[in-house]
Amino acid sequence: TKLTRVHGERYPHLQRVNELFTLLKQELSDHIQNEENVVFPMIQVFLQESTVEGANALNPYVSKLQDEHQDVVELLKELRLITNGFEPTQEACGTHRLVLRRLEDLEADIFNHILLENCTLIERTRQAQLEM
Repeated sequence: TKLTRVHGERYPHLQRVNELFTLLKQELSDHIQNEENVVFPMIQVFLQESTVEGANALNPYVSKLQDEHQDVVELLKELRLITNGFEPTQEACGTHRLVLRRLEDLEADIFNHILLENCTLIERTRQAQLEM
């Protein structure tokens, strides 16, 4: 927000960066809250006592998580695109460089989160369903 306020006229794309970051923040906040309060406990119960009913109840939640992951990936793709791969211009100030570096770090953290969930947790859940 500060970067947009200070340098938005010089770098008009920063307004969209700010909008995308705000959308990303809200999406992740809602996503994580849903995971921790609803989906993860359901998965834990299902993995402890796998039943057809449990699998049927869980499937829509897992699909929704994966859809949300894709939505986040799309936001990150656009962020990467409009920031030229998080590369600052030569004349960018220190704050501008820091914001881009932090956005790139955030992208890596989010991709690790998604990979861990999709390839470990969700895959383990699907495997348990197949073994029933």
